[in-house]
Amino acid sequence: MTANAPHQTPRPRGVLNRLAFSEEARRRRRETVRHYRDLARKTEAWGLRALAAFANLGDERQHLKAFRRKYPGFESFEIVDAEGKRVSVMAPRFHSMVLAWRDLLRFVWRGQAHGWELDTLLGLNPAAFGPWTGPRGNDPVVGAWNAGLKEAQDAGFHFPPHYPVIRAHWSHSCYHLGMGVKLVADHGPSDFSYESGEVFQNAVYALWRKRWRARVCPLCDTYFIARKAAQRYCSRFCFGEGKNERNRQWWREEGPGWRKRVLAEKFEAERRARRKKGAK
Repeated sequence: MTANAPHQTPRPRGVLNRLAFSEEARRRRRETVRHYRDLARKTEAWGLRALAAFANLGDERQHLKAFRRKYPGFESFEIVDAEGKRVSVMAPRFHSMVLAWRDLLRFVWRGQAHGWELDTLLGLNPAAFGPWTGPRGNDPVVGAWNAGLKEAQDAGFHFPPHYPVIRAHWSHSCYHLGMGVKLVADHGPSDFSYESGEVFQNAVYALWRKRWRARVCPLCDTYFIARKAAQRYCSRFCFGEGKNERNRQWWREEGPGWRKRVLAEKFEAERRARRKKGAK
């Protein structure tokens, strides 16, 4: 009889031992599944936080550097050099292109997009990786993208090849759309799952699936991820300031009439009290 290897699980003997072994295996399997689910949830939460920070990105180059240090690996799109090696787009030389991508995200966040902006952010619009025209042809964001694109192409940078996007009813189970993007039909022609190798695109898709979480603070104009449907402000400070402003507005509009009613009721109560006292 040989001893079991350290990496091997001893074989159970008897019915009770086999039942105990199967319970232990199921418990370990449940723990493993729970671990990876928690990891995926944390990854999605990190991606949404990074997406909100990207939407709030400032216009200066130092803001882009600070964002890159805080959220490493969060790339808005993919670009390679002349040798085919991938480089980070969160670099000062791609500053104008990154700001154009940020503005697209803001359009989608505010619900002001025409449709192609969301397709571009998800990597489903191959035409977006060239000169921009169309509904926003005169917008500054289009000019910034085209200028940055020309500079990047003159320096030898280019985008990886993209593949056509199928927009008809799904007739196959899986579609590879380039840039690591994959659409998989789940339960019918109107349901599919989105898979991408980019954290940025996965975060955009997660936010699109829960569009109610994309909020803009009415007080400080900050883009944030809402935790509850009733949340309107980005922080407790803005919530308190908003509450104070609503109270001040109420006092400006309804306060004078409310004071008159209260004083009239108080005067009437005192008059009735005097009359009652005089009757006695």
